[in-house]
Amino acid sequence: MSNIFTRHATALCRRAPNAVDVRYGVETSRGPLSLKDVEILNASGQTELRPERILTLPTDAFVAAVQRHSSIIVAGTTYKIRDSRRIEDGVLTQYFLAEVP
Repeated sequence: MSNIFTRHATALCRRAPNAVDVRYGVETSRGPLSLKDVEILNASGQTELRPERILTLPTDAFVAAVQRHSSIIVAGTTYKIRDSRRIEDGVLTQYFLAEVP
């Protein structure tokens, strides 16, 4: 059962200025895609900045649960889901995307 907060979060995702079309299998959704620089440790132990693509969708956007290492098409480009994290009390999920070579 969907509550008002879930419906509101879904509407905000779809209407966000940086919202993009997303396809997972045969299902589609829409949500904001952000590009943020994050600090990581490289192989030599030094810190460097790398761009991180983060897609935010309602947790129930797809019937099938989205799995790590699955392929997802975002704005026409295929990515692998590197990791995910639920936010906003589990109503939204952030997916961390890796480019497919």
